[in-house]
Amino acid sequence: MSIGISVSPRVLRVLSLIRHLETQERSQLGQLLPPDITSPSVVSEEARAEAVEYFQDETRRRAASPSLEDPFIAGLTYRQYFALADDEADALWEDLGAEVPSLEELPVIEVRSDARLPA
Repeated sequence: MSIGISVSPRVLRVLSLIRHLETQERSQLGQLLPPDITSPSVVSEEARAEAVEYFQDETRRRAASPSLEDPFIAGLTYRQYFALADDEADALWEDLGAEVPSLEELPVIEVRSDARLPA
């Protein structure tokens, strides 16, 4: 993708993550961004079209469904997981859930309302 400027790999990773968001989540993200980030910027139509083409190509390239032999969860492949009896699958999820801390156990980190992540 050449849009006439050098685009940071971090920016490309963020754009890749954004494309996985649902429409409502994108809207929420737009509302949470500080005004200086969401302010309109001038991007040529050619650059915009190239960017859209790039991400459409990436989406098509990554759209392949996983194989039943691909790893899924807790060391099981998709095939092995789907072969479990209902009670075995329920037990697996309960075991996994037991390893996860409850919300009350997670630390609370106070931040300023205008806090920003470092670049």
